[in-house]
Amino acid sequence: MTKQNHPEIRPSSVFRELEIISGYASNSMLSIIPTADIGSTTMIEKALLVALIKIINPSSIFEFGTFRGETCHLFLENTSDNVKVYTCDLPSPLDENKNLGEYNILNAAENDQYLTHFRQNNLIPAFLSSIQANKNRFTQLLCNSMSLDAIVLPKFDLIFVDGGHTPELVSNDTQKAFQMLSNKGVIVWHDYKSSIHTAVTDFIDNFVPESPYRIFTIKGTSLAISVDSDLFAKFLQ
Repeated sequence: MTKQNHPEIRPSSVFRELEIISGYASNSMLSIIPTADIGSTTMIEKALLVALIKIINPSSIFEFGTFRGETCHLFLENTSDNVKVYTCDLPSPLDENKNLGEYNILNAAENDQYLTHFRQNNLIPAFLSSIQANKNRFTQLLCNSMSLDAIVLPKFDLIFVDGGHTPELVSNDTQKAFQMLSNKGVIVWHDYKSSIHTAVTDFIDNFVPESPYRIFTIKGTSLAISVDSDLFAKFLQ
């Protein structure tokens, strides 16, 4: 498979498109400050996710990998009351008897196990409050995404891929994301260019989505994004 040279754009390209479609009106977002723990999205990544939400105006969002609920909280708090939000994560730690300090977090596989173990009983309070306030439009699926049946799920306008980071899981989640994607849908992968989860970068750099989708990455972030050709062209202007 030939390595792909995906274009890299500046965050301002996404924010500029938001300004254009909003008529340069004031744009705001609701977010918590990112935690210092590994596995979280940065503030600029959160702002970019919200900008994408406002650009595509989704009716439904799906997330692979709930972790502590930071991005799911972001989705719930920055969308209207009719937007459905789904999130998928493993139901329990892989080894409940293992201490967190025993994991080698510089090893990709053990880092994933650490994150799965760590998030147990560590969901952020803001996420729990968002769930309570948005029970009618929130769905959590507790399962391994390898067993997720994408065919029975509805179509989604935004899909955030940030679950397991092995080559098999990144491939599985991406394949299912495209099966679940609506005609105007956008897919966002996290941990691109990660020094630990290198399988994400290897996968993205060798992945060619079917037409009309194109992939770009955003400078200074760990985000890779797949959009249709029309929106892709706007970000490159």
